[in-house]
Amino acid sequence: MVSSTTGGDNVIAKKGKKSNEDDELTAQDKVLLVLGTFGNLEGEAHYLAEIEEACKLPKNATHRALKSGVKMNIFEKVGHGQYRLGAVMAMLAMNTMAFTPDERAVDAALKSLNRETSGLTSFYAAAGNSRFCMAYVPSEQHKMQRDWLDMVHLSRSLRTCASGRVILAHLSPFIRAKVIAEPIPDGAGPGTLDDAALAASLEEVRSLGYAIGREEGVEGWDSIAAPVMRGTQICGAALLRLPKTAMPQDLTAMIGHTVKTASLLSSICAQA
Repeated sequence: MVSSTTGGDNVIAKKGKKSNEDDELTAQDKVLLVLGTFGNLEGEAHYLAEIEEACKLPKNATHRALKSGVKMNIFEKVGHGQYRLGAVMAMLAMNTMAFTPDERAVDAALKSLNRETSGLTSFYAAAGNSRFCMAYVPSEQHKMQRDWLDMVHLSRSLRTCASGRVILAHLSPFIRAKVIAEPIPDGAGPGTLDDAALAASLEEVRSLGYAIGREEGVEGWDSIAAPVMRGTQICGAALLRLPKTAMPQDLTAMIGHTVKTASLLSSICAQA
């Protein structure tokens, strides 16, 4: 995008030389570019040099973008010359998460998956670096079992179960690193992945569009999960659980049903 001349950020080529790509960015573009780097930097606050290196803008341009952002409460300057995201971004994040999808539509989608698979079906919503169960439908054959309800609410950690990995795969590198560094929750199944295996699995999960868990969340239970998106943002996961003895060897149909349900839940969330 080429803008008109503004302050020191002018886009007019001097002495007959062609302006470079950085000069062609508007002041607003540069603020957004700097903002985008914060999701890929580890930690809450960052020095100017760190931000410059991440966003690839000249020093003066990065500094001006940060100063402009501070005036608009997009960034906040903290002690020792560091910057962090400001109040406006915190409010936007809260507003983004504070949506309520149609409960009847969500319930109908999970009941449909339940009928097609005879499994325990759930919708887990993403919440920062954790998850919570927003809705669930137990299968008839498992309603009398004590452990199914514990299974639904046992862990909020994204380290466990296919639904945790599906959500984690779509979060920022900083949050992924934080979650992987967490200890494995007590009571997690014997198939729960160690740090290296968990990290290595995430690219495949994003590429495939689903995850398969073999006794990851709870011993004796296998799971399939697919991402529920709100535009380009992850907002949760559709999850199918079955006892490992009931999960078929050929998972094609089960994966298809779960992915279809996730797509339907994505449409429901987009309308919330």
